[in-house]
Amino acid sequence: MFSVFYSWESTKIYIPSKKLYDDLSVYTGLDVLEISEFNEIKNKNIGLLINQTSVNRQKKNIIDIFYNNDDIKIKKIFTPEHGLNGKFNAGEFVDSDIDKEKNIDIISLYGKNKKPNASDLVDLDLIIYDIQDIGSRFYTYISTMTYMMEACAEQNIKMIILDRPNLLGGNYIKGPLLNVNYSSFVGMHPIPIIHGMTSGELAIMINESKWIAEKVDLTIIPIINWKRNTTIENTNLIWTKPSPNIVDYETVKLYAGLCLLEGTNISEGRGTQDPFKIFGAPFISPEDLLSSGNNLKYFGINLKKIDFIPTSIFEMAKWPKLKDEKCFGLKLEIDKKDYDVLKFTVNLMVLLNDLYPNKFKFLESNFIDNLYGSDKLRKTIINKENINNLFKDWANDEEYFKKKRAKFLIYD
Repeated sequence: MFSVFYSWESTKIYIPSKKLYDDLSVYTGLDVLEISEFNEIKNKNIGLLINQTSVNRQKKNIIDIFYNNDDIKIKKIFTPEHGLNGKFNAGEFVDSDIDKEKNIDIISLYGKNKKPNASDLVDLDLIIYDIQDIGSRFYTYISTMTYMMEACAEQNIKMIILDRPNLLGGNYIKGPLLNVNYSSFVGMHPIPIIHGMTSGELAIMINESKWIAEKVDLTIIPIINWKRNTTIENTNLIWTKPSPNIVDYETVKLYAGLCLLEGTNISEGRGTQDPFKIFGAPFISPEDLLSSGNNLKYFGINLKKIDFIPTSIFEMAKWPKLKDEKCFGLKLEIDKKDYDVLKFTVNLMVLLNDLYPNKFKFLESNFIDNLYGSDKLRKTIINKENINNLFKDWANDEEYFKKKRAKFLIYD
């Protein structure tokens, strides 16, 4: 059975009423639910919002865990960007499907609709969300979670979050708050680029801050034995790629900054085996970057000259930027614990604009504004203003956010 150990008006956090885990290993929300013999979800019509990361400590998928239990009724499966098995490319629409063997509808929330329709939720008693986020604002799983929270609130359906660790740790906060005028699917909420919260904590913040029109009846089943200063490499959890181009933990760290290059004409390494670990373009001279007075070596990251050709890679990158063009650039390797890939990337874009003013470009769509969370970065670089003003804004935003998020945190 479960007992409440903290409760807001519309949000409850449950843990087992007795200690069913006898070591210091990290147990995800799914592990805790399984250990408790599924008491909260028995004999209910359930929808699962899941993907390939929805596995227990033995890497057994949640569908198989639930399907073999006669008291659990899976009625529908919902999937985020990249699909149920995490094999669709970034930005690639995913069609709805059906699991013919189990006769369960699989409804894509990254295709025609990103928010479930009322008809998608008919006859469901609750939705269970269990997806591994990576701790960067522009990763879209939190947006999918938000849309499902909205839909459940509108249809008076309970929602359970099976929580998982923040891969970057719970104390690492970096970057500007999103200006809600630039809210999009790659960033909906006024949080920093690196926010240091778990999906469960963010769900509480979204619910109780009224960032959705109506509050959802929300339950969080928390992680056990996870501390805020713990990163994924310091747990017993088995690595599962959260998306096709997040190939390892080093990529998680570098993605938090280099993803901003997706708003430019610079390759961020998609179409290679090292996405977000390398960058380049046909017009770049690596020697220019390394010898510039704007020294890129001050951010706890080792840099190595490289050339590469982005190609179409099955289940990773069908249409990479600068496909089949030879690119020159740098390979990144984190060297120090106090690395800062976000400041590195901003300094890199300033340098590229200085060195190649007629070749370095932001995309005409101004997608960089959605990624950054405002137009300040783009305008600062184009107008050659002092980027230290941006960093001062970050420091203020980070301190503000630390205070604002405090009452929504579950873990020490």
